[in-house]
Amino acid sequence: MNLARITVPLGLALLACPANAQFVNPPSAMGAEAASRFGTPFSNSSSSMSILHEIHGLSAFPTLTGNIVQVAWRRDNDTVLASPDYVGFSADFQMSLSTSPRTTQTISDDFANNRGADFTLVHNGVVNFPPQMKTPNTAGAFAYAVPFSTPFPYAAANGDLLLEVVNNTPVTNPNTTLFFFDAHSASGGSTSRTLGAPCGASSANDSIVYSNWGPGTLARILQYNGPGGVTSTLMIGSTGPVFAGLLLPVNLGIIQAPGCFLQHDIAFGNFLGMTSPTGRLEFRFEIPMVPALAGQPVRAQFANLNDPGAGNAAGLSMTAGHEITLATPTPGSPPISEAHASFTGSAPPIASLVQQGYGKVAEFTIR
Repeated sequence: MNLARITVPLGLALLACPANAQFVNPPSAMGAEAASRFGTPFSNSSSSMSILHEIHGLSAFPTLTGNIVQVAWRRDNDTVLASPDYVGFSADFQMSLSTSPRTTQTISDDFANNRGADFTLVHNGVVNFPPQMKTPNTAGAFAYAVPFSTPFPYAAANGDLLLEVVNNTPVTNPNTTLFFFDAHSASGGSTSRTLGAPCGASSANDSIVYSNWGPGTLARILQYNGPGGVTSTLMIGSTGPVFAGLLLPVNLGIIQAPGCFLQHDIAFGNFLGMTSPTGRLEFRFEIPMVPALAGQPVRAQFANLNDPGAGNAAGLSMTAGHEITLATPTPGSPPISEAHASFTGSAPPIASLVQQGYGKVAEFTIR
């Protein structure tokens, strides 16, 4: 079978799909090694299995249509992290596709929410993946191919494409050291800036805004290097200039925590939690699907209560604040997002990790 490869330039809005074509997502990675790497669900595991959801932003190419008959990936050739040549290995797994009711921006941690009405099992069984040489600074061949037993009819005008992979058995991958597929990483359009600085004598109280924040998205924010095992609250507010009649930022010396500054008005509430023994606390929440929220700013900051190392009479330590400008939803932006979880027994309904703007570079063969 002769396959005609389509080279798609960046920014192309329309793509006519001829018979027997291959489409690479993201198109920018067709002939170039992507910047990241991802092994799930084919990394070596002696006991657990994985379920993976990847949503591919193919709605950016609304005339892409046809029967998808194969998906393929390529090895990562990163010159620093990737291991040497890969030997062949086998994996027993199921693969299903659907037109997703979600997008790369609005991927859910509830797997059921990502599946569309046309959810179809396209492969179930063992695939023998071939050996692959390491070729630094070069995009390798899409050699890890999965031909479908059932073609999947797809029209990008109807929405983004969900690809689900579930291991039937744990993968015994002899490439046990740093086995990765080539993967893409990109922001989804939201931006953030830091406000002020953390306070607290015994811990760094770092924080980071993860993923993309925008209408309908699963927003993530993490505190790390904080005090271990203490009550912590995530405060969400607006960009209003005052809190309780005081001009922001407020020096909390007024409550015996001098040098700690509240950065916003807490207009949108507090979310309580407990830091881990290593001082980590993450919150994930879905922002309402209200288009008018696009471009609007919100502010976020963690405060740790009864922190024995805070160095003040209030026992209060805080992270820096973040001002986050919510993204404007754009078809195909980011190109890929993923959600996954490990399990024994039955696959869980909820992902343990969601990463917007991150996922394997994929080649789809379309008839």
